[in-house]
Amino acid sequence: MRLNQWYTWIFMSSLFSLIVSWTGVPGTTLNYLVTANGISIELSPEGKIIRVTNGKNNAGKPLQAFTRIAGCRQLGKTTVQKNKSGVLQFSKVLVNDSLHQSCVLIEKYIPAGNSIRWEMDIRGKDQPWDGEIITELSYPAGAQTRFWTSWAAPQYDTAAIDNALRARLLPVAGGSDMNDFIGAGNNEWVDPLVAVPFSDATYHYGLPHYTHDDPKLYICPFQGNLFCIPMVSILEPKEDEGLTIALSPADDIIDMEMKTIKGGGVLFSRLFNRISKEQALQFSLDITAHAADWRAGLGWMTTRYPGYFQPKNKQAHQLAGTSAYAGPFEVIDPDKMKALDFSTNWQASFDFPYMGMFLPPVEKDQEWKRFGDSTMSMSRMSAYANQMKKNGFHVLNYFNVTEFGAHVKYPQPPYSGTKTDDWKDCNDFLYHHLPNARLRVSKQMDRSGDDRLTPGGPFYTWEDGIVLDCGDPAYKDFLLQQAQRHTRNIPDADGLCIDRLDWLRMFNEEADDGKTWFNGKPVRSLLHSYKALMDTLGPMMHHSDKMIFVNNHIKRIDLLNQVDGIYDEFTYAGAPLNLSAFLCVEKPALGWTDKAATVKKEGPDNFFQKYLYMGVFPMCPYPANDHSIMPDSLVDSYYREYAPLMHLMRGREWVLKPHVVAVGNNLAKANLFKTPEGYVIPVVYGKAKLVSVTVKSGFKISTCEVWYPGKSKGLPLQPTIKGDQVILDVPLERGCAMISIRH
Repeated sequence: MRLNQWYTWIFMSSLFSLIVSWTGVPGTTLNYLVTANGISIELSPEGKIIRVTNGKNNAGKPLQAFTRIAGCRQLGKTTVQKNKSGVLQFSKVLVNDSLHQSCVLIEKYIPAGNSIRWEMDIRGKDQPWDGEIITELSYPAGAQTRFWTSWAAPQYDTAAIDNALRARLLPVAGGSDMNDFIGAGNNEWVDPLVAVPFSDATYHYGLPHYTHDDPKLYICPFQGNLFCIPMVSILEPKEDEGLTIALSPADDIIDMEMKTIKGGGVLFSRLFNRISKEQALQFSLDITAHAADWRAGLGWMTTRYPGYFQPKNKQAHQLAGTSAYAGPFEVIDPDKMKALDFSTNWQASFDFPYMGMFLPPVEKDQEWKRFGDSTMSMSRMSAYANQMKKNGFHVLNYFNVTEFGAHVKYPQPPYSGTKTDDWKDCNDFLYHHLPNARLRVSKQMDRSGDDRLTPGGPFYTWEDGIVLDCGDPAYKDFLLQQAQRHTRNIPDADGLCIDRLDWLRMFNEEADDGKTWFNGKPVRSLLHSYKALMDTLGPMMHHSDKMIFVNNHIKRIDLLNQVDGIYDEFTYAGAPLNLSAFLCVEKPALGWTDKAATVKKEGPDNFFQKYLYMGVFPMCPYPANDHSIMPDSLVDSYYREYAPLMHLMRGREWVLKPHVVAVGNNLAKANLFKTPEGYVIPVVYGKAKLVSVTVKSGFKISTCEVWYPGKSKGLPLQPTIKGDQVILDVPLERGCAMISIRH
């Protein structure tokens, strides 16, 4: 479109808006109101939120909120429509003068039970383009206002908190000696269940986004400024009022940053979404009111989007317990392992001939040369899973959907195989069966620090395997065929654990998913590739009564719709522990321990108590664990001491009701979980020998016991009932107690 044509179209659109917009009585301004159960919002004629009322405070809070596209201005007036159901719709034209681009932004405000739903539809007019799509909130935060999100660790201004809050946020030093890998400032755990005052901070959704200038290859989620569920809760403790703004995990969020501003500002910036006339962009969020407790906001989120928080296979909680990542194809000392509360081995046997060829296309009894040494067959893998099952343990087979091969050659070497056996050589198979799946290095990308990277060449990974895009049809079919072989030939394995999701930050710049715009051109986001694969792989596995766990380096709830649990490689560092716990409030979360020395240095009480508090099960010492904790007589004894307490957590789900548990004078930290037998309350990091724990129950109590580290049995604990409250005077040992309440 030529420039004069473009301006003509803009003028006509503006004129149309002027004709159909309601302008009200001259000299007056009439705002609009949308009301749902317990909440109402007031909107300006331009469609901006200017006030929220939660039903308790009739004056409401002057929360201001609106959506904009960076670099754009509005042309003409806003068109307003309202239907009989109380739905308000605002339409406006946005223009980017520097790009000579424009779009129409349509926003709807819909009463939705106990929330007001805010839906956005963005329709481009000319050639595709992109811009940051920003939802901006401004709240008049006072001295007592608190802010909470699903962070790796609260980011706060030390000058803005008092001594009591500072004590609750005091870090627990980590014990790992891998500071160069983790980052010295990340080798600690900070309580993420504490709301803090607003501060100037930037949070990244899952991981920092990819750019050519700063690609951050091989990044791991150790930093505190990550968040994993797109939501914020604003809390007013004095009035016991709270608001949560929750973005839908079903939205097509390719990448996102959340910025908070001292004084009460929040900006959600969605990145790399393509604005085009071919396909409208659609986003949604909800605003809901509740008591001044972060649990209420997170609880609303889990209820509204259960598919992302609940396992598809309801048997997934059977895999809860301590775990291993080990290779021996034998059941090792089952009595000892049960004493360590062992449950699941993610099979790190390197039974595959090379990465990606997990189960070759052979008969069940046919052997192949494995990557480790010796030979392997599906029959042997099946027999191992069967023996583990007979002993009450579980097996997850290794899987990976982004990495392929070992010692991959580039450029393409001569073909050495035949059509019937070319799977034996990864280069033969790669170049002849998966020629378009390779993720290629852009010539614009900063390649400093890795001399293996060349423009047009592959991204290299473990053992010189390379990164593939599972959105490639041939590679996707290849992965699904292997999953079918798993379900058919290893019936007693519990399913798959998918490794290394960090590559999903990347873009295939040789493909087009129809949705993503990066560096000025259409590309395919590996996030879209993964989600499309999982939409088929998930139902396939679940229909066969199998499970899918992930080692999700990138911590995002939208990646977990088909996932039954997490096996996190990095929970010995504080940030990944917290993020995986939030992602698994209703799923099993298995964690990782790098070395026995880490537990010794940190101290068993500091080490185990954060796991109890967050409802995550740590990896235990196991013979032949791969790059993780090995047996050690002293550390084994620590695990035995805490094993009965961890066992009480099996099948746990977080209780997400406001003000449901508290410790008097904050003399300890406490959490509340529902279990198949009743409830458990880990009380940890105590500062006194006796603490008072108050629970808003609403449940019957048959028995109440308290368990301690090093004690094999629980002791009776007498509750005091006052209305809907249960008050427990709890003696602590080693700063810890685990309260077990049975129905």
